[in-house]
Amino acid sequence: MSFFKKFPLASEKRYFQFRWERYNIFNHTQFQDVDTTPRFDVSGAQVNARFGQVTSARGARVMQGSLRFTF
Repeated sequence: MSFFKKFPLASEKRYFQFRWERYNIFNHTQFQDVDTTPRFDVSGAQVNARFGQVTSARGARVMQGSLRFTF
């Protein structure tokens, strides 16, 4: 999704253009990896505290702005 706004300077030929772009704007969190490695001690107790937890997610929303001068 992009937004543009032109700001004219003295004449129609010269202007600044402000531009705002957003990627993945409607995206929600997408989990990528889950720790699936159980670890056991000698007595058979599970010792991996992160077992079953999400360890990473895909890229979030990205935004960028720019200012362009045209003459």
